[in-house]
Amino acid sequence: MKVDSRFHCFACQADGDVIDFVGRLFQLSPYKAVEKLKNDFGMALADGKVRLAPRRPPTVRQQLLDYYRSHPQKNFTPAFLKR
Repeated sequence: MKVDSRFHCFACQADGDVIDFVGRLFQLSPYKAVEKLKNDFGMALADGKVRLAPRRPPTVRQQLLDYYRSHPQKNFTPAFLKR
């Protein structure tokens, strides 16, 4: 499959843009594909313009990861970092 601003599948000859790709991949209408992209990437649509939605506050897990990465300790690795 070739991907640039549009995709093209050499096997089935399908091509299109990201909305077409998501629609075909998840068997969605173009409108539902846009909704999925909007939700998956945290984008807000208003007045026909795409704007990034405000960032969500970090989760407790992310706060702990940030803390332990900024305060290294010798011979200590919390269990939640062992993935």
